[in-house]
Amino acid sequence: MSIHPQTKAARAIELALLQFNQRSWSDHFIARLAAIGVSSLFVWTLVGPRWGAFIAACAVVGFFWDTYATRVLHSTIAEFASFDVAQARTKRASMIAIVAVGSAIYCLPYAILALAPPPGAILGMIFATGAMSLIIGQHVLTQSMSLWTLPTPTFALAANAMTLAPGWPGVGCAVFALIAAANAYALATAAWRASQDLIEAQLELEEAAAGLDRQVTARTRDLAAAVEEARAANEQKSAFLSAASHDLRQPLQAATAYMAVIESRAEADISAIATKALTALDVTNDILGSLLDVSRLNAGAVEVRTRDFAADGLLARLRLQFEGAAAAKKVQLNFASSSLTLRCDPDLLERIVANYVGNAIRYTEVGAVEVNCAPRGGFARLSVRDTGIGIPSDKLASIFDDFVQLNNVARSRSNGYGLGLSVAKRVAEVISCKIGVESELGNGSTFWVDVPITNTAPAPLELVGAKSSPPRFVHVLLVEDDEMVASATILALEDEGYKPKHVASMQEALSAITQGYRPEVILSDVRLPDGYGPDLISKLRMELSSNTPAVLLTGDTVLGKAEADRIGIPILRKPVTPRVLFEMLNKLNAIQ
Repeated sequence: MSIHPQTKAARAIELALLQFNQRSWSDHFIARLAAIGVSSLFVWTLVGPRWGAFIAACAVVGFFWDTYATRVLHSTIAEFASFDVAQARTKRASMIAIVAVGSAIYCLPYAILALAPPPGAILGMIFATGAMSLIIGQHVLTQSMSLWTLPTPTFALAANAMTLAPGWPGVGCAVFALIAAANAYALATAAWRASQDLIEAQLELEEAAAGLDRQVTARTRDLAAAVEEARAANEQKSAFLSAASHDLRQPLQAATAYMAVIESRAEADISAIATKALTALDVTNDILGSLLDVSRLNAGAVEVRTRDFAADGLLARLRLQFEGAAAAKKVQLNFASSSLTLRCDPDLLERIVANYVGNAIRYTEVGAVEVNCAPRGGFARLSVRDTGIGIPSDKLASIFDDFVQLNNVARSRSNGYGLGLSVAKRVAEVISCKIGVESELGNGSTFWVDVPITNTAPAPLELVGAKSSPPRFVHVLLVEDDEMVASATILALEDEGYKPKHVASMQEALSAITQGYRPEVILSDVRLPDGYGPDLISKLRMELSSNTPAVLLTGDTVLGKAEADRIGIPILRKPVTPRVLFEMLNKLNAIQ
């Protein structure tokens, strides 16, 4: 889009005024006044005091007129933004008239020097010629501006020439004065054209800049709309993943609890079958969890909680998590101690290293798995080294891709489904940590992740899976709106010796408390038909006037954690095995 013609015309006038101000006042005003003063002294000295005083008086009048012209010009420039093109042209014409009057005030005294004693006429010619040369380069408001300012110096030049050469020679000199004026006008026109070229170039530059600004604004607006659209799509995707996760995990939760009860009550042969069924459910849960983790990481739905913590605490948690699996395979599991303090999200970092350790144990038949945390430059390198089968060099680049399994052609469930390392890669990107692998076929592998270190005091990490004393409390309030999940959970609790009371909503839970029921621990789903699990627990604690231990159970992958952290409630993701649930209850009991 181009600038409107009238706007462009007004801007051209403004630029011409700015050029005129620069040439006539900013660059030459002091020099011009000095020349006028010196001319008065010359006339005083060479012609006589009376003529010198006359020229000086005319110079004073010219000075005040110059001051007035300067004020008008600067005022016009300052107010120009409010003028339309007609007003701009009027202001330009007024300025030309003011300058023409100034030219007459300065140059008519030079014509009068033709009447002065010698060398008055010679000085008059010199001063008039100087005035012409000044007009040539400065009077550029319009092409015809010099026609208004050249007449008085031309008259002064002709008058003094005729005085110096009376008769026909004088007339010839006057004609040459006119020729000089014509040349001066031609030169002034050339100067005007040059100034017009500058103005045109400036206008083109401004038009290009305005077009670029419009394009940038439009692109920025389009980008903002695209970002907003992507954000909305991500939110919609996250909501879908959360709902899908919740709906898929609910039946798995019930099936897991039922199978655990069957396993504990059945005869040996049925128990073995139940154990296999539980293993199948665990594998299904692992696959579902990995798939949903990939989707959540791709959607940017994972919240990073960076803090400072001791590396030894993380290593202790990993030891508790994997020492049983290592012992079952008769693989030695070694953890080196570390005094480093790490700055990262400990839960997400644990996901990466736990994946490394699990894979190392899975693919190591003989030997050991070593977990180490040592400084490396400005980072701590958490490495997991095994004595397993190793990885071919041509496969190292693809080992972190989705569904890549180099030694599981038959897709054995015991070896996973090739999602663990791809999840680890995505988690590393989320927490801004670099990961990698070094391996040689037949000589084992070393997987590593580089984590920022700090010198601040670390926060302690909970030892998930640590054994605690048997439960002291037995009365459990279960708030669960899914009847199948509730029934299975009640069976598992009763089988362990707890006395559960089941309600399906916030209203039923609050009503039970009002009627005198006093639970020793609360198990609540996050999504309830008439409210939100964390809010319910806060209300129940107020009604009970007690900080009753509580656990949130949810099939959501996103909801619940922030609220649980805010009011200090642990949260378990469905499907939760009875063993994990009982460990959590034991832990709560130990805290009491």
